[in-house]
Formats: sequence, C-alpha cells, structure tokens
Amino acid sequence: MPSPSRAPRQRQQPPRSGRAPAARLALAALPLVLLVACGGGDGDAEPVTPPPVTPPVTGYTVGGTVAGLGEGRNLVLQVQGADDLTVASNGSFVMGRRFERFSIAVVTIASHPEGQRCSVAQPRQVVNEANMTDVSVSCASLPAGTRNLSGVVTGLVPRSPLVLQNNQGDNLTVKADGRFFFNTPVASGATYAVQVQTQPAGQTCSVANASGTVGSSSDVRSVQVTCTGLPLAAPEGAWASEYCSSGFDVSTREYLNIVREGDLRAIATQGSVTRWGQFCSPGSEALTGQPAVSVAFDRQETRGALTAFWGTQTSSTGTKRVVWARKGPYLCLLPRKTFNQPDPVKDYPTIASVEQDTDESIQAKVCYLKSPN
Repeated sequence: MPSPSRAPRQRQQPPRSGRAPAARLALAALPLVLLVACGGGDGDAEPVTPPPVTPPVTGYTVGGTVAGLGEGRNLVLQVQGADDLTVASNGSFVMGRRFERFSIAVVTIASHPEGQRCSVAQPRQVVNEANMTDVSVSCASLPAGTRNLSGVVTGLVPRSPLVLQNNQGDNLTVKADGRFFFNTPVASGATYAVQVQTQPAGQTCSVANASGTVGSSSDVRSVQVTCTGLPLAAPEGAWASEYCSSGFDVSTREYLNIVREGDLRAIATQGSVTRWGQFCSPGSEALTGQPAVSVAFDRQETRGALTAFWGTQTSSTGTKRVVWARKGPYLCLLPRKTFNQPDPVKDYPTIASVEQDTDESIQAKVCYLKSPN
C-alpha cells in the first residue's frame, strides 16, 4: 500500500525582534533631543509676557448739538453737576462720562460764553440701549449794551442754598460750588453790588470784588463768594432721614428725636414710619421705634462747615462709641468703616477722616435733615 502522503512542512518564521518598537520610540524622542540641543527646552529662558488685555468699554454716552455759539467764544457744559466739557464751536458734542442702561443723565450749563446766554433743551435724558444724542443747546447774544454778571462760589455745603442779590434785587439761589450767573444782564456803564441775601444753614458767606462798574467790552466775572462753617452745637429736635425706602406699595423713612441735656449730652430716640404708597411724604411723625439712648460726647472739633462729635452711647443693651457729624443742614450718624475695628472712634481718628465719609453720606442721601415740625 502506498504510504500516506505527507502535508508539506511549513517553515516556521522567526519571531519578530522586539527592537522595532524601541526604534520607533527613539525616533519619536528625536525632536525633543533636537529641541534641547537648540535651546528650545531651556528652563532658564525668560517667560514671554502676554500683551495687556484692554477691558471692554461699557455704558453709553450722552451728547447732542450746540447752535448759535459765537466765533472765538467758549461754552462750558456739565453732566450731573460735574465733568466739565468746554465747547468752542457749533456742532455735535459728547460728554465724557458713560452711563448704565436706564440711568438718568442731566446736562446743564456751567458757564455761558462771553456776551451770550445759552439754554438746554431736553437736558434730562433717560439712557436706553444706545448712545444718546438728543440734547440741544442754543446760544444767543445778549441785548445790545448789556453784559453778564457772574462770579464763583467756594466752600458751600452741597444742597445748602445760598441766596445772592445784585443791587438789592435779582435774587439768585446757588446750591453748589462753581460759577454762577445773575439772571438779568447788566447795562454797560452801570454799577453792580453783589451781597448775600440769605446765608446757608450752618455757614457764613462773604463776597469779594462785590461792586464795580460794568464795562462795554467784556462780562463781569470777578465776583468771589467764599463760604465757611460755623461751630455747631450738639443737635436737638426732630430729624428725618433724607433717604426713603419704598416697595410693595409702602414707603419707610427713618426719624430721630433728640433732646439735648447740656452742650455735650443728649437723649435720642430713633424709629421709622411706614406709609401706604411708594413715595414718602415730608413732615415729622410721632416716633414709635427703638427705646431712647443716652449719648455723652467727650470730644468736639470744627473744620470749615463740619462739626464732629465723638462720644459714648448708652442703652439697655450696653455701651458703644459713636461719631456724629453736622455739616450745614445735615446730621450724619457715620457707619463703621471696617469690620475688624468695632470702635468707630478708631475708624475716624481725625476730623479729616470724618469729613470724607460725611461728604459721601450726604451725596448718598443717608443723613438726616431737620424736620419741619
């Protein structure tokens, strides 16, 4: 019988060498070696400082147009009573300040041009989702043979009215530092005499360069009114917070009733009155708030229009140090500036530190005003 056929013998392939993966790793590492050789991996190289990032501009501008301004003359505008903008020609203008959406911007005239008077149409702008360009300023020449009578007030407590007169008439109410203009132009060759008709609360104002003769070629701009403070006694009587909180068809105002017991001691009762309606009405109300506290002042200092009182307040819950400040018609119970210093006297060691926060409190309308009743 023939022998069975054998299947052809397959030659075994030698196993693949393990060196191929290692070679591939070596090739992959080659760029790193080259980087080190060329200095690309030098850890001592100075880091590259990225360029500064400019924050995006937010808010919207308020502006408009000027017409009628005389050649070579300057008009000064303000927004919110500050941020002077000098306009030297007719055409468009843009105030420097930006406003958030739905805020209110008020543009006013800080200084009229020589021999002219200007007025602002639509000075109050509600800022929507675009730059506002609706303010219209119109200037016109004064009547022939007349000039402006103006000056500068310094030292006046904000919103503490001062009333000036020229030649015992033409009353002008001034509410802030800056340049003022009497309403009635004065004839060239006529005399003028500026005086204080009503002093602001807690201050006395004096006038320099008060009188003279009006020239024919230029306005009178040299009158100087300087206001200084009077030492104020410890407060007494009924006081009402200037700030009124409102919401859900009710409004609430804080009240303070002070009975003075000598120059440096007072009994104070603080409370609040809530009314229906979202707007607080003026006038004092009977206090039904917190129990009375006794305040004994041990330090008093006056600087300009500000008088500050440092002392100790005693109540049923204990004692604490307090600082009260009076400036013009305002009484401010200063907040504690820091949480790690529970003694407000340490927060306000000098009258300069008191004045800074007093001014901020007055602007924020969180101080008290004397109640009319």
